[in-house]
Amino acid sequence: MSMQRQLGQQLVNRLEAIIDALPKEGYKAAVAVGVADSILTLVNGARELAGKIECLGSHKGKCTQEFCDSDCGGLFIRSAGEFTIIAKYNSNPFAVKLGNSVFEADVQGAKLILEGSTVKAGIIGEKGYIWETVDLSNMDEVYEKSYTLKYVLRRVGKPVLLAKTALRYCMIQSAVSC
Repeated sequence: MSMQRQLGQQLVNRLEAIIDALPKEGYKAAVAVGVADSILTLVNGARELAGKIECLGSHKGKCTQEFCDSDCGGLFIRSAGEFTIIAKYNSNPFAVKLGNSVFEADVQGAKLILEGSTVKAGIIGEKGYIWETVDLSNMDEVYEKSYTLKYVLRRVGKPVLLAKTALRYCMIQSAVSC
């Protein structure tokens, strides 16, 4: 399973190119760059989390060819073809699907999907998900839908960042450095 290092690198490169191409002056530009940068931070955080889960799980002997359990806080990764699934099943549960061209993050009540420069942000409503679709390279479109994008990013990003912190404590407790 030691492919975590390269996983998602194409997405990171694409997001960095989008951020570089966006205008840098004015309020709309600042909002658009901020949203794109938050997505980049989330993708990089998921990539880092996958690597640390694999490292901790392999040190504890909890990894197979397709599955790796961190034995910490309900965090595990599973290889599914060209994708890696990162999940947490106890408190603050989430699931992340990470590939070279697709990133999906799902928590109870919110979902974010990134393909190319298109982001779909969904919030659960009474009749299912209510979706906003945005082209990250279109500053006006990102600005117009920034409230929903930021809301969904906070919802899906918080558990991933909390999981990174919890995993760091487990690594210290287990005397594992990666």
